[in-house]
Amino acid sequence: MKKTLSSLLAIASVAVFAQNDILAVVGNSDKTVELRSFELLNSTHLERGVTLLNANENLPKHVVAMTLDNKTQDMLFIGMNNPDVYAYNLQSKRVTKVYNAGQFIPNCSMPMHFSRMTTTPDGVSYALNNNGTSLLEIKSNGSSYHVNDLGAVAMVNSDKNFTSIDMFGGDMIADTDGMLFLITAKNNVLKINPANRMAEFLGTITGLPNMYTSNGAAVLSDGRILLGNASGKGFYVMSINDLTAKSYGSSNLNSAFDLASPYFLKGEASLVNTTAPASLYPTKVTEREVFVSYNTAEKANAVLRIYDYHGTEVLKQNLVFDGSNNSIRIALNNLKAGNYYATVVTDAGKEILNQKFIFLR
Repeated sequence: MKKTLSSLLAIASVAVFAQNDILAVVGNSDKTVELRSFELLNSTHLERGVTLLNANENLPKHVVAMTLDNKTQDMLFIGMNNPDVYAYNLQSKRVTKVYNAGQFIPNCSMPMHFSRMTTTPDGVSYALNNNGTSLLEIKSNGSSYHVNDLGAVAMVNSDKNFTSIDMFGGDMIADTDGMLFLITAKNNVLKINPANRMAEFLGTITGLPNMYTSNGAAVLSDGRILLGNASGKGFYVMSINDLTAKSYGSSNLNSAFDLASPYFLKGEASLVNTTAPASLYPTKVTEREVFVSYNTAEKANAVLRIYDYHGTEVLKQNLVFDGSNNSIRIALNNLKAGNYYATVVTDAGKEILNQKFIFLR
């Protein structure tokens, strides 16, 4: 198993996430996957916070795939027995059926269910069906969504002898490089490159109770991965580096059909100092903006400087971290495509960030 990945603190700009930063699909009981509500949880103790949306006759009866798009502030979800894509906007609190994906599903049998979803930092969402024959790319142009079927996912290390059930269910998360991480219900972990749809087996999660299925996954603010189970077996956390799970939380909610959060794993290209308390993301920039996050509970003033690879300073900006909103948007309006590196130094002279990134525009 490769151990080249580390975690990233990535705070979303959506106000509703100030205290409750985990989205959960909650069911009517542990015995069925019948939707009851979409809820926000406090990631510290997994306390139930805000009910965003209750089940009703206009929504799919069964939902096991859901993700958050930070750019549009939409919660996207797909019904288990119905292939349409829905969006719930966190600001307007309105639900819209944004796409009918029925053309991709000849019949709604279990292998064809889209049960895993995630969104990358550039705002592209992905959904993967159970048998891995269809990876959907879901993009928003600001007013509507477009869905493209990228095709089947194939294994890089094809010597692994998996049955189809080993790859069923579970959830996906993403890193700052736009890579997807599939965590199956059978607790196998694969890294998927959506550009070529190749999947690499990373290992199987250890430390979970017998018969535990990972039905939901979300990245926490400290970079660990939260695992949820639909059968009342509680929540666990693990690191992508060692895939060892430990029990987590003291919630009165013991199960979740799916999970999502506004955070990402740090990708391999996100160097330099992995112990630095601040991070810049994304590191492969396709829009004219990046974000700088600093994990501090106290107010801090700092200066961001961005340099091109000739060492010329091309951008300087004062930053104020107030302890509650520790993610700051940086506009890159005047930068040309190329390689850059950024530093952030506090007023006390402490360097808290030294990181490379690629601007692709």
